[in-house]
Amino acid sequence: MKNKIKILLTLLLLLPLSLIFFKLNTMNDSELRARIDRNIDPVIEEIEKKYPIHCKGGTIKDGLYYQRKKLCEISISFVAYHQSSIQEAREIVVQIIQKITDLINKDKKLRPYLDTFPFPYEKVYISLYFRQPDNNYYPDLAHVTSYAGIHYNSFDSRTSDLKSIYSESFEEAQKIIQNKSKINK
Repeated sequence: MKNKIKILLTLLLLLPLSLIFFKLNTMNDSELRARIDRNIDPVIEEIEKKYPIHCKGGTIKDGLYYQRKKLCEISISFVAYHQSSIQEAREIVVQIIQKITDLINKDKKLRPYLDTFPFPYEKVYISLYFRQPDNNYYPDLAHVTSYAGIHYNSFDSRTSDLKSIYSESFEEAQKIIQNKSKINK
């Protein structure tokens, strides 16, 4: 009987302590979003300084997608008011994805909130729009997206449609960039 009472008292004492520990080691939705923003905002600032592009809306708060209170994917859109090549667009998109996944995966406090660890680059979706000063798309390269590979699109002004001009996997894009940097050395 004394053992049962000791066990019961121990459990009653440990329960509040475990709840306090759990509360101290969990983040609510707004804290999680703020932490992810703190990780990603420097990447966005660095990219905006290096390339003449701008994050649409200046934040990614609406581009975080959760399932079962776990971060599943990140979606960020950028706009560039200059003409670009596939090579430049490839470098921008690959660099953003690599930097974001590296930072998310290095943050040990985020790991319990990731749907998958390591957070996969396939779950970082980048949209990059190339617009003229009058806000129309550039015809040759109007849009790049990293959803299910990297896809490059032109703009048909007659139909107002984006048309696929080239697609590649993320791995292929990385290899092209790596090979280019080896050649330039």
